[in-house]
Amino acid sequence: MNPLTAQALLYLEKGMSIFPLGEITINSKGEKRIVYPIKWKEYQKRLPTAEEVITWFEKKKYPNIGCVTGNISHLFVLDADTYKPNLAKDILLSFTIPLTPCQKTARGGDQYFFSYTGSASNAVGIFSRDSGLDIRANGGMVVLAPSQVIQANGTVSSYAWSISLEDELFAPLPMSLSSLSFAKIKEKKTLPELLTLKEGEGRDNAIAHVAGLLCYSLSPERWPTDVWPAMKEFNKTYSPPLPLAHLQRIYHSITATEEERRWKENPIPPTEKFFTPSLSLADFLDIQYPEARFAVKPFFTCGTLNMVSAPSNEWKSWFIMETAASIAAGKPLLGRDEFSTTQSRVMIINEEDPPRSVQDRIKILGIVDKSLPIYFHVGKGIRLEKKIIDCIIAEVKEKNISVIFFDSLRAMHDADENDSTEMQRIMNLLKIIMRENITVIFTHHHRKKGPFEKGNVGMEASRGSSAINAAINGHISLSEEVRDMGIYVVVRHLKSKDAAKVQPFEMRVVDETENEIRFEYKGDYKAGEKKTTETKDAIIAIMQKDSAWHSAKDFINREFAGHNIIRESLRQLKDEKLIISMTRKEAEGKEISVESEGRANELIYSWNSKKVDNDEWDLG
Repeated sequence: MNPLTAQALLYLEKGMSIFPLGEITINSKGEKRIVYPIKWKEYQKRLPTAEEVITWFEKKKYPNIGCVTGNISHLFVLDADTYKPNLAKDILLSFTIPLTPCQKTARGGDQYFFSYTGSASNAVGIFSRDSGLDIRANGGMVVLAPSQVIQANGTVSSYAWSISLEDELFAPLPMSLSSLSFAKIKEKKTLPELLTLKEGEGRDNAIAHVAGLLCYSLSPERWPTDVWPAMKEFNKTYSPPLPLAHLQRIYHSITATEEERRWKENPIPPTEKFFTPSLSLADFLDIQYPEARFAVKPFFTCGTLNMVSAPSNEWKSWFIMETAASIAAGKPLLGRDEFSTTQSRVMIINEEDPPRSVQDRIKILGIVDKSLPIYFHVGKGIRLEKKIIDCIIAEVKEKNISVIFFDSLRAMHDADENDSTEMQRIMNLLKIIMRENITVIFTHHHRKKGPFEKGNVGMEASRGSSAINAAINGHISLSEEVRDMGIYVVVRHLKSKDAAKVQPFEMRVVDETENEIRFEYKGDYKAGEKKTTETKDAIIAIMQKDSAWHSAKDFINREFAGHNIIRESLRQLKDEKLIISMTRKEAEGKEISVESEGRANELIYSWNSKKVDNDEWDLG
C-alpha cells in the first residue's frame, strides 16, 4: 500500500469525508487550478467506503486528497493566507484560536481545523475582500497533506501538518468564529448604503453595525485609536449628525459587549488571548482615548457598576434620592460644581422600604418637581434573576433611562453574601444591565463592628464577599456623626477607576421645617474632629462630677483617648472658656487641692462653673 493510500484511510478513520483530486497547479497570476477526477457532491452526504479509497489512491493513483468540510466531516476550517503581507492579522488574533490540528498549505498559509456541526457555510474574505481569511464549512472542501502543488516556475510544494491529527484532537469551534460566519450571511446593507441613510432610517443601528464590525475585527487596544475616530467620521456623513453624547453611548455599548463576548465565550488564559507586541512610551502616549463620562463626577462613571455603603439607618436611601434628583435635573450634586452630573433619566428600584416611606422621603427632601424624569419600582418583590433583569433592560430601553439605583442589594437576592462564587453570580447579573451602557448604583450595608473595633469606614467595612468590592467601578461610604451643632454625614470616596479620589467631606442634615430637610455641604472632613469632640465631652463629664482640679496626666491615665487628643481637647475647652487653668504652684498658694502630684509649673484644670473670664484664673 502506498503512503498516500495509507494517509487517506487514516483520514477516513477520523470520520473525514475524503475524495480524490487530480493535478493542482498555480499559474503566473497566482491563480490555483484543481482537477476533479470525480463528482464529489455525493460525499457531502455520505462517507466513502474503504474500498473506494483504496481504488482511488492505490489502483487509479490519483495524486492528491480532498476533504469535504461541514457537517458530514464535523469540520470547520479557517483558511488564513499568512504568507500575504496584507493579511488582517488583527482579525486573526481576535479569534483567540485554541490548540487544534493545523496544516501548512503549499503556498505557506495556515489552515485551522475545528470540530463543528451546524449551519455555517463558506465565506471568502472575512469583512473585507482582501483580508486573507476564508471559511470552509458546509458546501466547502480543503486539500489535505501530503498533497502537492505545481508552482508556475515548475517547482513542487506540499501541504504538511504543523499540528497533526495524532498530536491533537479537533478543538470545538470557538464562538468567535461561529458568530463570524453568520455575520457575513446576515449583512443587509453595503457600507455605501449605510453611509447614505437619512434621519429616521435607522442611523443608530447603522453606526452600531459598523462599529460592531470594526470592534470584532480589531484588537481591543486599537478600538480607541481606530474605531472611535472612524465612528465620528462616519457620523459626519449624516445630516444632521447624531449628537456626540449619543455617539459615545453607542461606542461604549458596542465595545463593552464585544469585550465581554471575547472573555466569556473563550475561557483561555489572558496570556493566550491577546499577546501582542508591547507599545513604546511614545506610541502609548499618542493613543487618544475617549474621555470618561460621569453620571456624577468623580464618583460614578457612566455605564459602570457602583456602590453606596453605610451602616443601617445612616442616610443611604436619602442620599441616593438626592443624587437621583440631581442627575434627573442635570444639576451638580449638593450644589457643588466639582460634583457635576450628566443629565439622564433615572430609575429607582427599592425593595427595602414601603412605598409610603419612599414617598415621604421624596417630599421631605423637597423633590416636588413632577417633571423630573425619575421612575420607581417600590415594594414589588423584584429579584436579581435573569428573567427579571431582561424585563428591566427592556423597560429602560423603552424609556431611554441611563441610571438605575437598586436599594438595597441585600433585599433583592438570597445568595450567601460571604460566598464569593454566589456573590460573583449576583454581580454578573448586574453587569448584564451595565453592559447596556446603563450606570448601576446599589446600596449596601456595612458589617457590624467587633467589640474592639474603633472604626468601620473603609472598603473592608462593606458587608460580604470581596467579590462585591472587586466588581464595582466606584464606591462611596456614608457615616453619621451626631455633634453639638446637629447631625452630620461623612462621605468617603473609597474607589474610582476613572478619576482621582476626593478627600472625605461632610454634609450637615439641615432641618428646614418639621417636614423638610436638606443636605448642606460643609467642606472637608477632618478625621480627628469626631474623637476630639468625644474627648471634650468626656473631660467635661469628669469635671462636672467632682470639684477637684486635674492635670492632663490625670485624664491620660484614664486611657479614654491618646495624650495628643487630650491636650488638644483641653486647649479647645480653655479657648471656649468652659474650663479654667493655673499652675500647681499657684494652686498651692490658693490652697486648692489637686487630684495628683506633679511639677510645680504644670497646668491643672477645673470646670468653669462660674463662667468667669479665663484671664482671672489663668495665672500661668
